[in-house]
Amino acid sequence: MKSVMNTIIWIVKKLIFGFVALYAFNFIGSFIGVKIVSSYLSYFLIGALGLPGLLIVYMANVLLGS
Repeated sequence: MKSVMNTIIWIVKKLIFGFVALYAFNFIGSFIGVKIVSSYLSYFLIGALGLPGLLIVYMANVLLGS
C-alpha cells in the first residue's frame, strides 16, 4: 500500500513541476511570441524528463502546428 502512495505522490510532484515549468516557459515566451499548448500529457512529459521533455513538447508543437 505504501508503494502505491509513493507512486501517486511521485506522479503528482511531476505534474506540478511540469505545470510550473510550462507556465514559466509560456510567460517568458510570450515576450518573443513562443508558446506551448498546455495538457496533462505535456505537464507529465516536462515534469518527468525535465529540459529534454520541454524540448520534445516544443518541437512537437512546432512540427504539428499547434
